[in-house]
Order: sequence, then structure tokens, then C-alpha cells
Amino acid sequence: MRRWLLALLLTIPAAASAGPPKRDELPPALRDWTEWVLHGEKEAGCPFLQSQSIKVCAWPGRLSLSLDSKGGRFTQSFRVYRESWLELPGDAKHWPQNVQADGRPAVVVPGQSGAAGKPVVKLSPGEHTISGEYAWDALPEALVIPEGTGLLSLAVKGAAIPLPNRDAEGRVYLQKERAEQEAERVEITAHRLVTDEIPLTLSTRLTLNVSGASRELLLGRALPDGFVPMSLESRLPVRIEPDGRLRLQVRPGNWSLELVARSEGPVQKLARPKADGPWAEQDEIWVFDARPSLRQVLVEGVTAVDPQQTTLPSKWKRFPAYDMGPSDTMVLSERRRGDSDPAPDVLHLTRTLWLDFDGRGYTVSDRITGQLHRSWRMDMQPGTDLGRVVAAGADQSITRLGPDGQAGVELRQGGLALEADSRIAGDVGTVSAVSWNADFSSVRSTLQIPPGWTLLHASGADSVPDTWVQRWSLLDIFLVLIIGLAFGRLFGAPWGALALVTLALTWQEGDLVPQYAWLAVLAGEALLRVLPESRFRGVVKVYRLGACLALITFSLTFMVQHIREGMYPALAQQRSLGGVESWSEYSNENAVQYQRSNNVTDSLSSYTSSNEPAKPMPKGGADQDLDGKEEAADVAQAQMIPPPPPPPGTVDASRIPAQGFKKQRSFNVRDYDKNAMVQTGPGLPRWQWQTLAINYSGPVDRGQQLRLWLMGPAANLVLSVVRVL
Repeated sequence: MRRWLLALLLTIPAAASAGPPKRDELPPALRDWTEWVLHGEKEAGCPFLQSQSIKVCAWPGRLSLSLDSKGGRFTQSFRVYRESWLELPGDAKHWPQNVQADGRPAVVVPGQSGAAGKPVVKLSPGEHTISGEYAWDALPEALVIPEGTGLLSLAVKGAAIPLPNRDAEGRVYLQKERAEQEAERVEITAHRLVTDEIPLTLSTRLTLNVSGASRELLLGRALPDGFVPMSLESRLPVRIEPDGRLRLQVRPGNWSLELVARSEGPVQKLARPKADGPWAEQDEIWVFDARPSLRQVLVEGVTAVDPQQTTLPSKWKRFPAYDMGPSDTMVLSERRRGDSDPAPDVLHLTRTLWLDFDGRGYTVSDRITGQLHRSWRMDMQPGTDLGRVVAAGADQSITRLGPDGQAGVELRQGGLALEADSRIAGDVGTVSAVSWNADFSSVRSTLQIPPGWTLLHASGADSVPDTWVQRWSLLDIFLVLIIGLAFGRLFGAPWGALALVTLALTWQEGDLVPQYAWLAVLAGEALLRVLPESRFRGVVKVYRLGACLALITFSLTFMVQHIREGMYPALAQQRSLGGVESWSEYSNENAVQYQRSNNVTDSLSSYTSSNEPAKPMPKGGADQDLDGKEEAADVAQAQMIPPPPPPPGTVDASRIPAQGFKKQRSFNVRDYDKNAMVQTGPGLPRWQWQTLAINYSGPVDRGQQLRLWLMGPAANLVLSVVRVL
């Protein structure tokens, strides 16, 4: 609130004023707030146009030095806007003596920071005159004066020095004059940069070539009508007068200053300020920095010039340049609002699809990141029901553009961080690769398949590594064909065909499949048929018998396990179910957490009942009371209130590692804001069974389809029986 009041206090007077308003200029309702608003704002009363980053709260006047071989005297005036430490001429070797401020003795101390070791004096706001003396045995070669001092009058041994010899570090040489007297001359070159922002900004850069004595110059009006100054940067003391003219304290050398201003309203025409000042008759070079994303404009009424042939700053030469005479007018003819050809959207999608246990649809979780340049709305394609959307951490309302429009959300930020939950119902064999009505630069998808389901093959993606077809390698195909051909040669073509079918159906069905045992049996059978009666043939008989026993053992184990998994697919393998390892552990954990919840709640009830009077049930009824108990249980656990001993036959919750009751209580529940008036969408599954990565190596457009050949539990059961037979 204080910043708003400060801004209001500083902007109520005329915009052309260089300082803040006086107390009596404020409306009566704001005068009593002045001290409160300005508390701690030490630089609030200083002119803000002196630099882009800092405020200068003291304006130095002319410095007069009268020196001789035994000492000297100085006098300088200051205009101070707030209590400040001001630097005096001199240094540690030539320290000013008998310093007075407005005729009263002043304390001079060594300065800190930028004026380290130099003499400084503290002055209060107002107009002041500082005077002091020097004493030395011989006239020094040079004397250091403050760098911010622009006007200097120097007299050495009674003789006035019209052109003091002064260097860039602020030293004035007392025993060495300039070789020649230069005439007082100033050359000004003006360049301006028009930036088509909102609001339009005008940067004015003046380059001054000054010769002659140090003096004060009053230049003409710096800005056209309708512009308000924002910043002024210069190495010379400079300020803007109330009438808009620039006042500078110049000294010989090359100097530059830059003034940045903004327009007070829409701009269709630009003209130079009214002719006034040393550069009134000279032409100026203006450059135009267009903003096509805001509007398309055509610059008319002025003559274009080659920026490379001008004295423009190097960073301005990349813009189109125009010659602006004193009477020229730059017309900005607007052709179109907004960007007609913005950069394309850059979106990245990470999605997870959970196949329903009954195979009737998918639950989808999408994460979209990137940058929006053209689109300000994300719509879902037909066939996918959008349920919940979170953008930048906030839930969004899902809307439709018309009765038959697509569901989507409005987005007003270029940077996108979006999460969405949705449902795909119907044909699970063909789904959209992205589901959104947008093209994506990259897509990473994960398919979660429940127990009993098998993905035979997938198309529409660059690769899906773990499908039944993709698991076949050249070695697997070679071995199946070799074993089938061996059966055909040893037992006949019908047995070879049956073996080929059997091996094709069972080869990829897990670690219990007797793959290489077939090779051992066939090798023994083939050897027995060609070996004559001998001791080695007896050894081969024993080998063949052992191979057959091993094959039978592996086959029986495989048949039992395979029939069991076909009838009860959930027994096929252990998989994570949101923090637990099996269905039984899931049930046990829920029971334990429920008992723990009751124990903690009961202990809190007994604790509060012995310390506080009973309270009536809240108006919300049982549900609200239950929420209150759950919150109280969280507080009880946080305060480590010990629960009472559990009754016989129940689980002791105190023996369970403390992992946070609230986290366990919301085991399979997604947190939602109860007061948010938005769609909550479907609940996301937490289980992970068979996880398949769907890979895309490049961009994916909105029309790309993913084709999945899935086999359900019933077909898997039939195939399990066929494999065993």
C-alpha cells in the first residue's frame, strides 16, 4: 500500500516538474499521510532523471578557486534535495581548512565508498554555500576537485585562468596552462530511436563536442509534445527544466547523454521538438525499431538513409534509418494489429495411458510443457473426454466453444506448464497419439497394461520395444525353425508341424519355458539313431533319459504355473501398487492404516475429553465431524500423543514406522481443493503392472494415430490351455 501511495504522491503535480510535489500542493486528504509514506524513502525527494539506476540528490554549482604559493580559498554553491555527504575540492595531502557552510563552521571528515579518503561534509536539504581555505608551503602541481563539478573558475597568484587544464580524473593542473586558447564552441549531433512498444518509447542520444571554457549551456526542448521523460544518463551534470529544456554544465571534451521517454497515448505522427537551442537547424537521424508481434506499421513522410553511412551508435545501425529535418513529420501508418506470422508453438508432451481392467477404455495423464506463440487455447480432440486441467499449479475451468465445440481451457501465459487427466472410451485398438488439437515437437508415452492383457504389436509410433512381436530376435526365430525341422526329420512332418506351432506359442512365455531342453532331447535322439551298439551308445541312452526327465520336469512346472496365471492373471508377477508390492499387502496396509487412524483418533478423543469440555457437533453433520477428527488425528500425531494399548486381536499401530498419517491416509486419493469450482476429472490409477514405452523420434502432429493389437484375459486363458496341451 505504501508504494502505491508514494507513487500517487509523486505523480500528482505537473509531469514536467523535475522534483516531487510540495506538501501544500497535495490534496488535503493526502497531506497527513506524507510522513508515513516517505518514512524510509530517503531518495524520494531527489530528481529521478539523473541516471537510469540511481538518484543524485545534490546539484553542484560553480566552484571558485583562488590560489597562491602559500594557500588559497574555495567557494562553491550546492542545491541539496535530502541530507547528503558532499565531496569538497582537495584530498588527504591538501585538506581544506576552516570550512564553513552558510557562514557557520562545518565538520569535514574522510569520505567512504566512492569518495574514500576525500574530504566530505554533511548538508541538510536546501540551498547552501560552502567555503574553505588551503595552506601549503608551495603551490602544488594539481588539485583534485569533485568529478560532478562542471563549472570552474580558477585564479592562480591573482591571475585568472580562463581555460583550466583539467583531466578526466578530476585533477586541475595549477602550474600548466593549455598550449593555446580555444574558442568557445559546441557541436551537437542528435540521434533518436523510436521503439514501437506499448507505450511507444523514444530514446534521444546527444553527442557534444565542446571546446573553450567550462560553462553552463541551456539547450532546446529535448522531447516532442506528448512524451514524458523516464531516465537520463550523462557524465556531465545535467537536468531537465520545467519547460522541457536541458541544462548542462559542460567542459572541453567529447561527451554524450541519453534520454529515454515514453508517449502519453497512441502515436500516429512524430515530429521534432520546436526549433530551439544550439542544434535547432541541424538534421537528425531517427531509427525505427518495429514490434511486429504488436502491430504492423509503415513509416511514411520521411527520407530513408543508409544507417551504415551515418554516425549512429553501432547497436542502432541494424534498424532502418530516416533523415528528420526541423519541419519533417514521421507518419506511422498502421496496417494490422498483432503479429500476422508468429513463430509456431513449441510443445512437449509426456503422457501415461492406463488400460482399463475390462478393456473398455484408457485413463490418461498428460504433462505439457513448452511455449505458446500462436495458440491461446488448448482443446481436446473428439474421442477423448477432458476431465481435469492444472496450469501453472492452478486448477482451470474446462469450457466449450459452442454446444458442439471441443472441450478445452483458455491460456493467457506464453510459457506453458500444464497437467491434464482425461478418459478415452470405446475402441482401445486405435487411439490418437496426442489427443490434443495441437502439434507437438516431442512426445514420450507410457502404456500401463493390467494383468491378463498382452500387447501383441503396435504401429503408428517409431518403436514399442516390449510387444510380443518385438521380443522375437533372429536367434529366437532360428532356434524355433531348427527345432521344428529336427522334429520333422526325426518323427515325420506332422510332428514337425505340431512342434513348430508349440514352440511359436510358448517360446516367449517367460523363464519357465523349456526352450533349450528341446535341443538336448533332440540331440540324444538323433545320436541314438546313428550310433552302433557300443559303450558310448549306452552313455548316450543315459544322457537322453536325463534330458527327457529334465524336459518333463520343466514342462510340468511350466504347465502348472501357466494354467494358474491364465486363470488368475494377477498371480503372474509381483508389481507395485502405489507403494506396496502385492494385492495382499495392499489390503493389509489399508487395514493397518485404518486401525492406526482409529487408535490415534481415539487417543485424541480421550486426551481432549479429560482436558476440555465437550463441544456440540458442527452444523455440517457427520461428514464435517469426520473431517475434523481426521485433522485432529494429524495434529495428535504431530504432537506425538501416545495412543492407548490396542485391544486383543488388533494391530499395534505404534509398531508401524511413522511415515506421516496424512500421507498414508490419502494412499490412493489425489488431493483436490474442496472450494475450487472446477472439474475434478477421473481418479488416476496408481498401479504399475506391465509398463511399455512408446517412442517417437521426431515431431508428432495432431492427426497421428496409434494402432494397438491387444489380447484380453479370455483369449490369454484359451491360449494358455492350448499351450499346455
